[in-house]
Amino acid sequence: MKVQGRHLVLLASFGLILQGCTAPGHVRDQASRTLLPACLEIFNSQRYQHDSQGPISGTPVFSLAVSEDGKDQICNYATGGSLATTEEGRRVFALSQCERRRTAWIQRNQRPMNECRVFAIGNRIVY
Repeated sequence: MKVQGRHLVLLASFGLILQGCTAPGHVRDQASRTLLPACLEIFNSQRYQHDSQGPISGTPVFSLAVSEDGKDQICNYATGGSLATTEEGRRVFALSQCERRRTAWIQRNQRPMNECRVFAIGNRIVY
């Protein structure tokens, strides 16, 4: 089967679009050493990666809390918008939402969990 030039360009363009929505390999490796599967899935999600690499409303901030035994994690992220127009605003919003979920988790499970911290700003892991 012969692939015509315009089809090849279309396939190459589609590949670049998909590649643009994934974290670089070294970032995925670093994240996989810290994040449990559920949080890793959110971090690697097309939506988070799209926001991280082409932010229209600012680079997202990813927050994380880890149980004292390391077996459970709470995570979420904040992007820009009317509530978080600056990086500091996204940081505060991500941490406050994480803390709200962490408190609920502690009450539900009756086990300690460390405070939420910023894990990454976009694909720059700072944890």
